[in-house]
Amino acid sequence: MGFARDQLAGSFVFPDSKKTIPIMKKQFKIVIIIFIILIATFLVAYFFYQNKPEKEEEKENFSNENIFLTTLKNRNISNDLFDKTVWEIADEENEDLNDDGKKEKVFYLKTIQSNGDEEFEAKILIVKNNNILFGYMPSEDQDDKNVWPVGYYRSGDEHFYLQDLTGDNILEIILGTGFSGASDFSHCYSLIHYNKKTKKFEIINKRDFCSSFNVGIKITDLSPAINGVEIIKAIPSNGIVVGNKIEQQFDLIVYTWGGSSFRKFKRYKSSRNYEQGQNALWGEFYLLQKRFWTIQ
Repeated sequence: MGFARDQLAGSFVFPDSKKTIPIMKKQFKIVIIIFIILIATFLVAYFFYQNKPEKEEEKENFSNENIFLTTLKNRNISNDLFDKTVWEIADEENEDLNDDGKKEKVFYLKTIQSNGDEEFEAKILIVKNNNILFGYMPSEDQDDKNVWPVGYYRSGDEHFYLQDLTGDNILEIILGTGFSGASDFSHCYSLIHYNKKTKKFEIINKRDFCSSFNVGIKITDLSPAINGVEIIKAIPSNGIVVGNKIEQQFDLIVYTWGGSSFRKFKRYKSSRNYEQGQNALWGEFYLLQKRFWTIQ
């Protein structure tokens, strides 16, 4: 009966030790310990959950700050390289132009003030690390004022682009320029090439590739067997510059890369008469492709 009374009283009596352990108190302690462990686990998980996005956001903010500072630095560089009260950036490119594995920045600049009829002076700058590697302004290059352009940027023209013309995997700069004022020549290509031997940028084929009503110019790739592109020039066969609406035969001169400049490679007579040099190029282009495709 004593054993039963102890059980009913909520205690368990060990016969050997005669010690009594309150069951409810022991269970309560276990529950408290488990609860504390759960709270601690939740707090640790919450801590890592809250801090991980903050670190990623901090990295993103740092990256954005770097981009902003780099952009600001580039703006400052461009402002230091030319007089921004006279010139403004019409176009720019960022490419490796001298095969050193690092990119140069190319600025195509135009004057803020027009010379009239939406014509502006033009200038090219090749820049690396805030140093001008090469600068060219067509209006300052007047070897022969009768055939060489003073240079302009005209709204809407294809005035500036990069292309590998020589087949050496280094891009050349093609700058479209022309005469500001009355002249037979309306558009010229200034070709800027990096010379690996001299390690300098230079203008090649001056005065060779100027187009007009009577003279057509086309840069294209006629044959995969020939290194680099071909430049085709259509000129009147009789050598006489004539006015509009007069059809005549044209000579089609094909230039190919010769190591330091483009040289005359083939000369063909047009199969019929045309009014303009550019029309002769388009009309004879398929025949030229057929001829060049067979060249090995």
